[in-house]
Amino acid sequence: MTYVYARCILVLRKRKEVEPMDAILLEAACKRKGLTNSHVAELLGMDESTFYRKRKGLTDFTRKEIQKLRSILALTAEDVDDIFFTE
Repeated sequence: MTYVYARCILVLRKRKEVEPMDAILLEAACKRKGLTNSHVAELLGMDESTFYRKRKGLTDFTRKEIQKLRSILALTAEDVDDIFFTE
């Protein structure tokens, strides 16, 4: 996925033309790895409340955070698209 593509998705989300990330799939990926929200937040280097807001779609994950989550949760490129770039 290119930076331009990801940026377009974020712009469209702000216009409410694209659905926010799929929190259910993200939660399932965390559970598959046996990680709690507090563990994931810690691994991302953020407060648990910040992770909660991002997981609920109230704020967006940054590109670096998505890359870290991909590594932490062993996500495929398809998983990342399904979770963070739903259409």
